[in-house]
Amino acid sequence: MPRMAASLVAIAIIVLASIATPTLAEQTIKVKVYHAELGPFIQTLADGRRIEVEIDVYYPDTLFYRGPEEGLGTVNFTITTNWTGPWDGIVTVQVVDPGYRIDPTTLKPVESMNAWAEGGGTIGTGTLHIASGAYTGPVKNVTVVVRPHSRYFTAPAGDYVAQYFFKVRLAFFKPSGSKVLGGDVNVYTDSQTAPAVKVVVIKQPKGDEGLASSVALNAAIAAAVVATGYAVVEYTLRRRKEKH
Repeated sequence: MPRMAASLVAIAIIVLASIATPTLAEQTIKVKVYHAELGPFIQTLADGRRIEVEIDVYYPDTLFYRGPEEGLGTVNFTITTNWTGPWDGIVTVQVVDPGYRIDPTTLKPVESMNAWAEGGGTIGTGTLHIASGAYTGPVKNVTVVVRPHSRYFTAPAGDYVAQYFFKVRLAFFKPSGSKVLGGDVNVYTDSQTAPAVKVVVIKQPKGDEGLASSVALNAAIAAAVVATGYAVVEYTLRRRKEKH
């Protein structure tokens, strides 16, 4: 059943990098990564068993185009469950205008068609209906590359205030492979709980190839720093849980 993320609170900040990007005027973009928690959520099955899900999200507060491979940046999810059988999932990230409304049919923002960017990832096969190839561990990390829509490239250069939409759809199966009755969970944010994000639109001057090469170089550096920062946060989180 659908479950809205009622409390999405940043509990940690990591300063990743200051990335200098040459445009018509020199511009330095500072990126911070925040850690937020969705849940814990509890789904009670028809037989009385309970599925517990906790989702940690690590997201940058600023997005800008880093190249075809890196998109506008990455969002990392760590999903933890008490389920010992196979499970599958689909993770979705969208960047939309603030104050978005959720379509009750699709459980996505009504404003999705005018989104700045979008990305997704899967747990297991991501089919949600067939257990073959499903994941079986208690913890799964998913990295989502946020890729720009056409709106990003057609907008005038400048800084824009947007908002994240996070959605995690999960399906839980029996060891035999059949779907558990009541084993579907949808966790998503609304505009009241989702964090804001700054979208920086950078335009390349005509005939200037320096921006593309510089962005590609800085993206490689930033990607390495992001990976390191995420590993540190993940280790800290794991140590914290081990103490309990």
